[in-house]
Amino acid sequence: MGASIGGPDAVAAVVRALPSDLPVPVVIVQHMPPIFTRLFAQRLDRTSRLAVVEGQPGMGLTPGLVVVAPGDFHLLVADGLREPVVATNQGPRQNGCRPAVDVLFGSAAAMFGGRVLACVLTVMGQDGLHGSRRLHAAGSEIVVQDEATSVVWGMPGAVATAGLADRVVPLPRIAADLSDALRRARDEAPPSPDRRRRRPMTIAAASFAYVRELVHRRSAIYLEAGKEYLVESRLQPIVQASGASTLDRLVSRLRSSPEGSLHAQVVEAITTNETSWFRDRHPFDAFESVILPDLLSCRAQERRLTVWSAAAASGQEAYSIAMVLHERLAADPGWDVRVLASDLSEQMVRRTRAGRYSQLEVNRGLPAARLVRHFSRAGTEWQVNEPLRRLVEVRQLNLAAPFPPLPPIDVTFLRNVLIYFQVDSRRQILQRVRRVLRPGGYLLLGAAETTLDVDAFERVPHNKATVYRLRGGQGSA
Repeated sequence: MGASIGGPDAVAAVVRALPSDLPVPVVIVQHMPPIFTRLFAQRLDRTSRLAVVEGQPGMGLTPGLVVVAPGDFHLLVADGLREPVVATNQGPRQNGCRPAVDVLFGSAAAMFGGRVLACVLTVMGQDGLHGSRRLHAAGSEIVVQDEATSVVWGMPGAVATAGLADRVVPLPRIAADLSDALRRARDEAPPSPDRRRRRPMTIAAASFAYVRELVHRRSAIYLEAGKEYLVESRLQPIVQASGASTLDRLVSRLRSSPEGSLHAQVVEAITTNETSWFRDRHPFDAFESVILPDLLSCRAQERRLTVWSAAAASGQEAYSIAMVLHERLAADPGWDVRVLASDLSEQMVRRTRAGRYSQLEVNRGLPAARLVRHFSRAGTEWQVNEPLRRLVEVRQLNLAAPFPPLPPIDVTFLRNVLIYFQVDSRRQILQRVRRVLRPGGYLLLGAAETTLDVDAFERVPHNKATVYRLRGGQGSA
């Protein structure tokens, strides 16, 4: 969806009317500067039945999630291990805009071909016309707002005049039109394992099979057919650094040598995912408003609390948790509190332990007030302050293998992780998590994840967060 002048109200009207069981993600480019896009996403989230967030790199695009492009960043749809993900960059402005509708539409056409439903709302200028041409050529469907209900009919009019629009619809009817189009697409096309348009494969089938087996053996993450492009893009830096010249030659080198650091680099490159501060917001709302008050009451006698960020990546989630705990318990220092941060990647473990982040990284979801309170300048970077770092214990841990000895856990953040594993591996991980979680402890999963048939967990209703609690506790939530 693309919009500009008059767009906030138009976008709000459409998103507010979309059904809660929307079967696809929604990605929006609204021409706005930084900070305002975050506030806009929060406003949409408060008034809609869908979860709305500002986009962050690596964020999974799951059904029913609405993502708003961050100000001053182009937003693209990129390939992920199991699902499309958000990618951002600060490339040149397109049509004087960043974020630009053309960039989003172009990436969607490249990723999905004819399986895109695009909506052009009130927009001034030409941003979106080139992207609409690409979508139209790929066979995608384009709906534009009509002139009578548009504040500025620049882009909708240009798309309609060029013969690219499938329908010109008044604003009050657009949400219903989009829902009908999705329903028709579902009825006309039977489900398939991967509806995305496959890119031409340049990596040899045998090389892809070797990398898939290596990654699965080391991490239990399974790369489905169609992920060749992901392997190529993730491993290209290793190809260049190793002097192998091609990916197939890199794989030949891996085959002919004992497993060592090069094999570990390959696995890390495939399995490492980007993260952000207070990612998706709703789980942290649940943590602050429901989970933490309940546990502080339940554990008041022993005054001990351990929270586990089980796939911490470069540490943003773990330090986000630590900020909440530090601020909540600053006036009550008698509590023994720690955050356990773990990740498969040795490189990510080192980064989390260092607690140092670039300006670009702190811009991804970290509120300015918390940046000032918990970080110090370190040259061109930002260093987590010592009181916060003391709360975080960092370990290397493979979720797919038997866990090493862990302390009793009160809360486990295992968000957007299980989707990368096959069902049997997911169930095994959940069983291991259950064994280290204390009675009444909490488990937070990603929006598209469940506890499968592990009946030790019960769902805790909380707005738009996916929260479970281990049965047998005395919690009041």
